[in-house]
Amino acid sequence: METPALLVELLRIYSKVFLNSKPCSTCEKMHRTYYIRLMREGLEQVDKNRTMSKRTCELKENACIFYKGAHYTNNNITDSTAVQMLKAFPGLKKQFVKLPASPAKKEQPKAEKKEAPKKAPVKKAEPKKEQE
Repeated sequence: METPALLVELLRIYSKVFLNSKPCSTCEKMHRTYYIRLMREGLEQVDKNRTMSKRTCELKENACIFYKGAHYTNNNITDSTAVQMLKAFPGLKKQFVKLPASPAKKEQPKAEKKEAPKKAPVKKAEPKKEQE
């Protein structure tokens, strides 16, 4: 790194983005690796961290669930995945300390009832009187 301030900033951002990992502050080769990883995966990781911070479910400590070809723990499970799991396998409720909140249904504004247009009164034809 060009200046020590830039190095400190790189290490701080890397640590924050990749969930408090402890990057090496003395190895120049690793500094380049951290920079490249931030450039390649940084934004994706930030989005993932935001999603994870909004979740409401929590698995038991050391719980690991295998579902649709992937292992899920508290580090990578999202509410939507948890809801899908529980729909498919209700017995998995035992693995959760806190169940995911059901997605809030967006209330649609009730449409005002429009009155049907009034039909014009139909005049009945008077029976013709036979002329004599």
